[in-house]
Amino acid sequence: MFHLVLSYLYTDRICFSDYPGVKPDDETPTTCDVEGLYTISGPRRLNMESLQRKTFHFLKATTNLQNITDRVFGTFAAEHTDVGKWYDEYFIDHWDEIRKLQEHEQYMTQLEEDDDSNYRRVTKKFRKMLQERK
Repeated sequence: MFHLVLSYLYTDRICFSDYPGVKPDDETPTTCDVEGLYTISGPRRLNMESLQRKTFHFLKATTNLQNITDRVFGTFAAEHTDVGKWYDEYFIDHWDEIRKLQEHEQYMTQLEEDDDSNYRRVTKKFRKMLQERK
């Protein structure tokens, strides 16, 4: 991960991808671990505001109805409040569509079956979000 940051510092170029193995060219460093890069570029680590803005922009641009449930209830959103807040707003704004999707149902079903501490955390957050919904 740090080699990506060093390359970015040197070239001011980086490419994010949702698909492993996809590269625009051999010269541009590419990563699928955008959340990891967001984390290390933040104020608690390297404090690289420009790189963190780029990663946040990519996360926003790639958020869709199919992946928002996983993102909004994931640990990354819980640890990074700016991103989590944006995901929460997106989720609430699109709730009428999301609740009908197979991806949402699968996520919630899998969560119930896993029987771990995430179930309580997610359920609590989900209930609060829906109660506060306008």
